[in-house]
Amino acid sequence: MNGEYVFSLDIGTRTVIGLVGKYEDGVLKILGSDKLEHRKRAMYDGQIHDINSVAEIASQVKSSLEEKTGIELKHVSIAAAGRSLKTVKSKVTVPTDISKEIEKRDIKSAELEAIQVAQKTLDEDSQDKNKYHCVGYSVIKSYLDDVLIENLEGHRGDNITLELIATFLPYTVMNSLYSVMDRIGLEVENITLEPIAAMEVAIKQNLRLLNLALVDVGAGTSDIAITREGTVFSYDMVPIAGDEITEAIINKYLLDYDEAEKLKLKLRGEETISYSDIMGIGYQKEKSEILEDIRDSIETLADEIASRILSINGKSPSAVFLIGGGAQVPNLDIYIAEKLELPKERVAVRDTSIIDDIEGIDENLKHSDGITPIGIAVNSAKSSYKNFIEVSVNCQNVKMFNSGSPKILDLMFTIGYNPRNLVPERGKSVSYYLNGVKQTALGEPGENAEIYSDGKPVDMEHVLKDKEQVIIKEATRGTDKVLKLSEAVDLEKHIVLNGDKMPLLKSVSLNGETKHGDCEIKDGDSISFERLNTVLELALELGLSAEKCEFYNEDGILSLDHEFVSGESVFYDIKRETFDDSDVIEEIAEENIVQDGKQEDGKSVSIVLNGNQKTIAHGRESFKFVDIFEYIDFDTSRPKGSLNLKLNGQNAEYLKDIKNGDVVEIYWGSADEEGGGNEDKS
Repeated sequence: MNGEYVFSLDIGTRTVIGLVGKYEDGVLKILGSDKLEHRKRAMYDGQIHDINSVAEIASQVKSSLEEKTGIELKHVSIAAAGRSLKTVKSKVTVPTDISKEIEKRDIKSAELEAIQVAQKTLDEDSQDKNKYHCVGYSVIKSYLDDVLIENLEGHRGDNITLELIATFLPYTVMNSLYSVMDRIGLEVENITLEPIAAMEVAIKQNLRLLNLALVDVGAGTSDIAITREGTVFSYDMVPIAGDEITEAIINKYLLDYDEAEKLKLKLRGEETISYSDIMGIGYQKEKSEILEDIRDSIETLADEIASRILSINGKSPSAVFLIGGGAQVPNLDIYIAEKLELPKERVAVRDTSIIDDIEGIDENLKHSDGITPIGIAVNSAKSSYKNFIEVSVNCQNVKMFNSGSPKILDLMFTIGYNPRNLVPERGKSVSYYLNGVKQTALGEPGENAEIYSDGKPVDMEHVLKDKEQVIIKEATRGTDKVLKLSEAVDLEKHIVLNGDKMPLLKSVSLNGETKHGDCEIKDGDSISFERLNTVLELALELGLSAEKCEFYNEDGILSLDHEFVSGESVFYDIKRETFDDSDVIEEIAEENIVQDGKQEDGKSVSIVLNGNQKTIAHGRESFKFVDIFEYIDFDTSRPKGSLNLKLNGQNAEYLKDIKNGDVVEIYWGSADEEGGGNEDKS
């Protein structure tokens, strides 16, 4: 707005202050100002009650400024009173996917839900039918699975809980301001909040990153704004202010309201103060004596302000700035500093003398009550945004209040967007029991929500501009888990034992029945299986004595509790008893080995036959399974059932080579028997 005129109106409970200025090269040059009091009580706590009466005073201020500046005023910048704001606390708990890290979008979605809960609470508690717009919020506490966590991002858990304070502006406040402007022929070109306007000039930009409190002490109320990280995040109001001091003066010195107000104003500078009571008797008192007489009322006001700051901020801020007519009461800043346990220099009364880049401040604007009208003008002059903006959301036009930097999150609140639609949902999981232990196979995760502005991906912190095209694609639900028996139990797990593949799974059943690997597992199903997992279990299965056998793989000897890896190559040997054979070794060096009455050439094999150690001297280049029958007493001419032949726990082939350490089983069994059970090894 460089080079253009700006007209601002600050419509307060007691006065209407207006100014006309011109913004050039970063400097606001004030061309004229005016200040008039309401003729009657037309406003209460910042809310317009008598629109016509307020319009009359505002019209007089407008006419006065047109006369002073020679400019026909058609557009105006205004501000909604901070005292009209409603602050509500809310708390929400939102489930999260424990298998995924909590992302920023999850936290923002929970914040949006908490704001909506706060608005619902406000609607239920409110005595009127007002609609409200959220103008700020602050997260007080965040929890992960009921444990207090400072920053939720990156954690995992079942749920997150947020506690926050949200601040709302009644639409009726804006509507009544617009009605007054309509009556006096003015078009609103910019609207802001009084605390934001005051912050514009009372606190330098580089200080706003600090945690600060700005208190506008008016006549009937004291409006509080808390800033943090460059933004105003919380507002509140104390229902006492300068009138508390005025009433104390009235009661103490028997003055009417106007005389008491004059006396209060004299406390700013005069050391000896003259006044007359309602009886017409004149008095002179020292300022220090009067301040002592009204100390209790000043301390009461200070206590109320300090307590409310602590309530909404959770702690003492870094500093407190006081503005407004009531802030000029001596010692108020000192008492507030004491109650907040701050150094007294950390609580300061701001007037317009501290404002940079302003020219032409006159008598109407020089005190602290001139901060807000100047702030409204500066805010308007600097703003490149409108008081309302219109954006398109999924091809639907939405008009939303512009408090300075409206974000996607504000837009979602405005349209009542369901925050749960931002969080992807995992598909249905399958819970089942594996050998009595509950297991859960998770469904597939859904896809995150996607937000686009003018075709580019953005997040919920994106600041909106007028006429932006926003597309919100909801998060999706993942596919349900389809679990096969072969996924729940590794049916193919095996080892290679002495060169032969040996399955480790002995048996598997689903709900007590034998099923194939492609069988689908349902919620609540019970799977039972037996599997050889360790060296000890394998030895017992093969009928070997763990003390007499030695198992090993390519890395060396295996302990009895060694757990097999599928495909692992395992070997074993039978340990032989050692003795001192030095006396006989030469005697048998030239002898052939004789076994079971047969003399051979010294070639032999040691096996475990039906659980017993046996060495067979065969003298052959290779020894087949079928050759065993030549060396054992086993009558095959008289069958006693089904002949079972096992080699290392598996069905044997007659022409299979036999090696040292092999485990051989030969016995008669029932026709349907696959090994073990009712057997005859005679």
